[in-house]
Amino acid sequence: FIFQEEKMKNKKEISKAAEYIIPSIIALMVNSVYIIVDGFFVLNGVGEKALAAVTLCVPFLEVLIAVSMLISVGAGIYISYYLGAEKKNKANEVLNISLLMLIILSLGIAVFFMIHMEKLAYLLGSNKEMLELVCSYLKYLVIFAPALTLSYAFATYLRNDGKPKLAMTAMSLGGVLNIVLNYIFIFKLHMGVEGSSLATGIGPLFSILIMLPHFIFK
Repeated sequence: FIFQEEKMKNKKEISKAAEYIIPSIIALMVNSVYIIVDGFFVLNGVGEKALAAVTLCVPFLEVLIAVSMLISVGAGIYISYYLGAEKKNKANEVLNISLLMLIILSLGIAVFFMIHMEKLAYLLGSNKEMLELVCSYLKYLVIFAPALTLSYAFATYLRNDGKPKLAMTAMSLGGVLNIVLNYIFIFKLHMGVEGSSLATGIGPLFSILIMLPHFIFK
């Protein structure tokens, strides 16, 4: 009887873990697909040289994700701990501080690199021949840096608050919108790499709009 009880307990724990792990993996996969989608549409709609420009900008996106993880995942550990200890006010305090840090940091990144766009392009490996294309793609990535950073953070906070499926849905819909907008901006509006970059910026912004009501109304 004790063995059966332990077995049932383990099954419940595995099932509960799966509720978080599977949506988290899907959300991360969708997040990783952004650049792949951009590359596909840019290659077919603009050309190989434009694809090279997009590829050079990948590290900038990765840095934004890393900054978001550094703060949101770290804060999420404390948030989960305080929620488990039924100290909701303390959990909210950690959430607010980490959000404020992310907003200030991401806005700082956006403003700084808007001023020093060409220096960022050279830092990423661009040469004079590629400079215009790289800066064209970087333009909206830099402008939407706060959205790109906060969308990942919001998904992390939702998982800490017991809503992994909402985080997955928001990130997935943002990814789908990125695909649709890439097609429209490149093949219909002929916006080139700027169109692809704009689509990549709008996708996470849309994800944030889906997740935001949870934090406002709860």
